[in-house]
Amino acid sequence: MIPFLLHFSGCLFVAAVFSFALVVIPNIRKQKRLHLPLASSNSRHNERIGNHEEEEEQEILAGVKDPFDVVRPEDIVDGRPLDESNFWRKVRLIKVIMLATLCMLIIDHSVSLGYTFMTYPTSAVRSVLPIILHLTFASYLVFLVGSNIAISEIEEHWPIVVHVAALTTLSVVVQCVSMLIPDDGTIKISFSPSTVLSFGRKFMVQLAKRKTDEDEEDETKFFWYTSLILTTIVWALSISIPRGPERYFPPERVYTIKSIEHAAKERGELRDDQGLDDPAFLSTRKVSANVCGLVASSVWGVLMFSYTTAVVMLGYTAASLEIADLPILPASMRSTYIFSHMRRLLRSSSESSGRTRSQFTIRVPFAGFLARRFPSLQERFPNMSQGRTFAPFKFNVAKHSPTQLLLQLIKANKAVLALEVGLAASSALVFYTPAYFFKRLIIFLENDPRRGNGNESLTEPQSQGWAWVYCAGLFGTTAAMYILTGQLWSISTTVVQLKFKIQLNTMLFAKTLVRKNIPGNSSSESEEKTEDAKAKSDKPDLATHDRMSTDGETDTQVGTTNGTTTSATVVANERDGTAKETVKKSDEEEFSSKAQVMTLMTTDVDRVADFSWHLFSLVDSPIEIVIGGYFLYTLLGISAFWGLAASLLFIPVNHWASKVVVKAQDDLMKARDERVALMNEILGGIRMLKFMAWERSFEKRVLKVRDKELSHQWRNYVIETLFNATWQFSPIVTTVIAFWHYTVIRAIPLTPSIAFTALTVFTELRYALGVLPETFINVLQSWVSLRRIAKYLSTQEISSVQPLHEQNSTIALNSATITWPHERVGSALTTGTSTPAISGSSTNTPRRRFVLIDLTLNFPQGGLSLICGKLGSGKTLLLLALLGEADILTGQLICPRSPPDAVAEFMQISEDDEWIVPNMCAYVPQVAWLQNASIKENILFNLPFNEERYQATLEACALVADLAILEDGDDSEIGERGVNLSGGQKARVSLARAVYSRASVLLLDDVLSAVDAHTAQHLFDKCLKGPLLQGRTVVLVSHHIQLVAPRANYVVALERGKLLYQGGAQKFMESVWTGAVNRGDNSRTPMTYIWIYCLITMLGLVMFTLRFFVLYRGSIHASDLLHKKLLKSVLFAPIRFHDTTNRGRLLNRFGKDFEGIDSSLADNFGRSVFNLAAVVTTIATVSFVGGWPFFLSFLILAIFYFEVARVYGQTARDMRRLDSVSRSPLYSIYNEAITGVAILRAFGASSKFLRDMLRCVDTNSS
Repeated sequence: MIPFLLHFSGCLFVAAVFSFALVVIPNIRKQKRLHLPLASSNSRHNERIGNHEEEEEQEILAGVKDPFDVVRPEDIVDGRPLDESNFWRKVRLIKVIMLATLCMLIIDHSVSLGYTFMTYPTSAVRSVLPIILHLTFASYLVFLVGSNIAISEIEEHWPIVVHVAALTTLSVVVQCVSMLIPDDGTIKISFSPSTVLSFGRKFMVQLAKRKTDEDEEDETKFFWYTSLILTTIVWALSISIPRGPERYFPPERVYTIKSIEHAAKERGELRDDQGLDDPAFLSTRKVSANVCGLVASSVWGVLMFSYTTAVVMLGYTAASLEIADLPILPASMRSTYIFSHMRRLLRSSSESSGRTRSQFTIRVPFAGFLARRFPSLQERFPNMSQGRTFAPFKFNVAKHSPTQLLLQLIKANKAVLALEVGLAASSALVFYTPAYFFKRLIIFLENDPRRGNGNESLTEPQSQGWAWVYCAGLFGTTAAMYILTGQLWSISTTVVQLKFKIQLNTMLFAKTLVRKNIPGNSSSESEEKTEDAKAKSDKPDLATHDRMSTDGETDTQVGTTNGTTTSATVVANERDGTAKETVKKSDEEEFSSKAQVMTLMTTDVDRVADFSWHLFSLVDSPIEIVIGGYFLYTLLGISAFWGLAASLLFIPVNHWASKVVVKAQDDLMKARDERVALMNEILGGIRMLKFMAWERSFEKRVLKVRDKELSHQWRNYVIETLFNATWQFSPIVTTVIAFWHYTVIRAIPLTPSIAFTALTVFTELRYALGVLPETFINVLQSWVSLRRIAKYLSTQEISSVQPLHEQNSTIALNSATITWPHERVGSALTTGTSTPAISGSSTNTPRRRFVLIDLTLNFPQGGLSLICGKLGSGKTLLLLALLGEADILTGQLICPRSPPDAVAEFMQISEDDEWIVPNMCAYVPQVAWLQNASIKENILFNLPFNEERYQATLEACALVADLAILEDGDDSEIGERGVNLSGGQKARVSLARAVYSRASVLLLDDVLSAVDAHTAQHLFDKCLKGPLLQGRTVVLVSHHIQLVAPRANYVVALERGKLLYQGGAQKFMESVWTGAVNRGDNSRTPMTYIWIYCLITMLGLVMFTLRFFVLYRGSIHASDLLHKKLLKSVLFAPIRFHDTTNRGRLLNRFGKDFEGIDSSLADNFGRSVFNLAAVVTTIATVSFVGGWPFFLSFLILAIFYFEVARVYGQTARDMRRLDSVSRSPLYSIYNEAITGVAILRAFGASSKFLRDMLRCVDTNSS
């Protein structure tokens, strides 16, 4: 009989029972719950769509619809299946062949069973039982395949295919192993009641040499070989069945029209004069599969990543790989679906206040049986029998803490995280099996008499077949380990990491759209004093100069970054000698700079996302250490523990180093924030900087901040190197002490089988122990970034906006005291009202913060209202208060506001609809905010094109002459923030956007100041008092009193935060105007052979440490030189370069790219050099010992790897390029949203911008 056949057959039977419990029983329960069959292969997606629409309808009826719910039904489907009927016909054919083969397998086992009973009636039960078990196993496979033939639903088809593939894989492996093991009685397996389940009586099964007739064995082996062949056929068929048909998803829903057109032109499908809507192109356009091949891949394809072959070969063969050539991600990996799921989790957690109750819920199979068998479990976990779940861990978590954010990320990704942890644990369990077979092979060679070194104490040597067993085991376990490791890396880096990035980025972006704009440690008064300091200083300050606008109200310019405020304050403090005074910033002030928010969305998000591949190191390293320690105990006995005990001395170092690492990382991130903020200011005002010849001055300022950043980076490198050196010293001490105790103290000879195997295990343990410090460092860095993100997400938000039909059209203030947004108790975030009532200390105005006091105003509807006053009187603050962007300390303010989804909701309009929508608002800031798009796109602002209204808008805003000068007219790309236009042109394009809008309320902040007197007169007559604004409420801030006031319906005059006049225009013109002198302010801010081995390893440790010191020092030097060259090139580039270069792209170079050069390039380059040196040394050593056969094998492998690397390298370079290219628009939209968040909220374009951002995320993720 074949050795161990009974045991292996039992394993197959148990696997079948387990599969039955996982697949068949739940499916039966599901069928009982179904009332109507679903015909579509997209049933689960249809169910998702139905659930989504039903939830949305319920939210609308309840009046709590989330305006940021931008998911559409098409976003939650993978795509349209292509040639679906033909696909299922081919799959059914494969399943029929599998079923026929399995029937042949049943016939084989039946004939074998009948032949054994008829020919050898006295045969032992153990000869018959394996056949019966195999017959049962094959019958179960027939049941699975047979019941699955007619199924055309992916959700029912794919799990059965995976189970059949897993079961047949197990069957092929156990049959091969059982046939490969020699039947020489070397191994005896005993089972006793202490090791197996007792069924009421004791039994012993012992395997020894076979004493029965050899004829029975030879005759029955034929049936087992036939069984193996048939099972292999079924296995090969099962792993080749695709999951589903190929799918097509409209690329315009993911990629931009320009990228699709560019890719089509590169492929020759589209001429230069054609567009995607050209009828000739549409008639010849082919609909081909463009969704990621994973949705149509087989089990073999998933394990071997064959679904990526098409993209890799396309990148190798194509002249240039474009973004639109890449496959589209499946629905579960698209940003809209991920964001929607994460936002629902955040909304559910935000309903509670204070500390929240968190728990880990575990699903329990056979929960009802366990509850009846063990009543105490039912008492401890009441939900066990009903919900089949229990929560073993419950704890309280502070709201808005990083711990809560981490738990929310885990909850949102629990399935893939559980899979990652399971694969990490499995790979750790398999990790030392090659070392076991390596040990057994060396022992066999030591005892082999044919080699002249056999062990004379052995009465009978092992069969030579065992050498093949050990070699097969070494190969098989190594292959299994690498398959598991490949899947582990794939899931952690392409699934978990991607989901983390999308979830965090979308959460931060959505938060930015509703976050209250709180300036830093400055106020309007302090900025006025900063202007005085500027006048007394000879040192140029771009931030201060940029803020000198016509109205002078710096932090009132919501269209610009608040980061300039902080920078200006620091400069002012340096000038007046108060820089030594430090003030602890609040969480709100920590993120007052746009560059700091950009750092959150780039560097911090990437560091948290990197936790996905640090996670499996935290799982598999401890398991490897435990298993490796036990393996060493079997080799060295108690000596292994002597060695391992020495490593415990290094554990306290971890606690101390953790604090150092966190502090160093915090300092580095702050320095990086400061540099990026300064670069953002420079790029924002590059035109003024070059006009004033301030390039050298600002170059020195940037280099000073850069030197500070590099000093913190060097400090980080030193700490990391010393930390790694300490942990590299730990396994050396472990090995030396273990061998010393084994050979010297215990006086046991160290044989090659023990020494080499122990060194192999120690080497693997060195990796497990060595990877922990780096993992701890990275995890701590991720925690620092997660804490920063959680702080930002916990900052205050503006009040929610009612639906348009529920708002009051009145614009009025009643005894309202208004100030700039600041952190305070009882805000709209906590009270949930648009006009929160503040009482007690919460109403106290922060020291030296500008306030508008006791305003009672009533703006007339449908007319023109003027707000005037001198510099710093609070005109823009009043306008922003009407937009909900300021704090109401006391009193009441009523003003309609556009909901966040207003633009998205009114993008389509029928002929019967009125263009003007009541209670919608539009806002024109004092400094024009424009998108990096054409003039026409900026004016339309995602609204439908109405040619008559558009032309009227151009004429009213005096843009016709300007467009005639431009070569492409209104299709001209104006660059980011309109850098290609003059100040007056930018102001008029910004005004035209508001005029063309569907808003009934227009809030205009000094739109006349950037134009000459003639143009101002035209704008007033043809626009402000023209037909396009007739019947619309206009509130205008202006200094052109003589022009505007006589024809205004209502005038408000302000002086130093107080109401000087409110009423009609005639009485105002008759009154006397009194001015106030602009005052300044000073702000204040702040570790024979053992010795040889020991010497070699210690020398290696010293060299390891020194090489990293040299490498890191060189990296810092190279990074410094590279940054200086780039900075000089950008600062001294001509204006034309800055006009045609996207600002987000430059910020990407100075931000994310230099963060990678500073933090990652040295490690990656060092590891490449060290691995190359290790490969050359290994090849030279093995070739010297083994001779030319080993060298020839190396050459063959080298040629193979070179060809693979050539194909991969080309595609990898294209992917790197596309990643950088697709990231720049993402950074640009971050920049536009952060800069113009007030405009977006005023127009109700927040949800539309969120949707555009999600499209950019999908493009970059692909």
